Amino acid sequence: MIRIIGPGAGFEELNDFVADVAEAGCDVLVVNALRKDEKVGIDDLQDVLFDQVCVEELVDCFAHIATISPELRDGSRIIFLVPGAFLGGVGCTHLATSAAMLVGLARSLALEFAERGISVNCLAPGQDAKLDAIKGEIAFLLEEEAADVTGQVILIDRGENLSLRKAGRRVVS
Repeated sequence: MIRIIGPGAGFEELNDFVADVAEAGCDVLVVNALRKDEKVGIDDLQDVLFDQVCVEELVDCFAHIATISPELRDGSRIIFLVPGAFLGGVGCTHLATSAAMLVGLARSLALEFAERGISVNCLAPGQDAKLDAIKGEIAFLLEEEAADVTGQVILIDRGENLSLRKAGRRVVS
């Protein structure tokens, strides 16, 4: 079973790619929370947008996972695609909060599913990431050798976050 869920405007070819690289007998659930939202300053951020991005999407993702998880075979993989905005940044309060909540959900699920050998991880690409930019990391997380990698957040931004920290600035890609 391969399922792609979540609010992300989704990579159409993601399902085909996962089907090609997934080990036989390994169920894969991808929670695609990558979105193309505009940055909105705190003064302009409306409660409705904040609630929609943070609360509704989290509840929706949780409901899907709770419904699907009993069907997952032992040793399956759950991969969250979350924006690198979880690190915070100007104009990204709603995105950072939503992404951080999903990271917390994923890390908690990693503990919940550990007994079943189901790994749960997050990939956090930078802004405007295309599927090609994260294919290698997805393929790695689906390999048998990565079965013990769980509860991790892998930031995929070509070191951009490191260079911005070094410069003393906090800008989200």
